[in-house]
Amino acid sequence: MQFAAAGVYIVVLTALGGQTIGKRLMGTRVVVDHGGPTALPISWLSSFVRGAALTVPAAVPVLGGLLAVGLLLAALGLMLVDDLSRGLHDRVAGTRVVDVRAAPRPSILVRQRANRRTTAGPAPRYKRRRGSPP
Repeated sequence: MQFAAAGVYIVVLTALGGQTIGKRLMGTRVVVDHGGPTALPISWLSSFVRGAALTVPAAVPVLGGLLAVGLLLAALGLMLVDDLSRGLHDRVAGTRVVDVRAAPRPSILVRQRANRRTTAGPAPRYKRRRGSPP
C-alpha cells in the first residue's frame, strides 16, 4: 500500500507541475528531454512511466528489495556517467531534471535585450578643445 501511495504522489505532482515537494525545495523540475534548449512540461504518461520505474520494483515481494537496490545503484551509476545526470528512470521516461533557479525566464531576457538596444546606442563623441588635457 505504501508503494502505491508513493507512486501516486510522484506521478500526480510530477505531471501537474513537474515538481514534487522535494524538487520544489531544491529548485529543480522534471521536463521532457527532446534534445533542445527549451524545457517542455512532462506529460501524464511520462510521469507514470517515471513513477513506475521508481516504485514498482520495490513492491515485488521478497526479491523486490534486492531488485530496488540494484536498480537504484544502476540509476546512480548512469547519473554519474551521463552528461545531463539522467538516471535509469529518466532514460526510460524520456525526461531530465533541470535547475529552475539557474536560468532567468526568457521573457525577462528578451525585455532586457530590447531595452539595451533602444537605450544604449553608440557612445557620443566629443571633440577635444585645443590645449585641453587628454
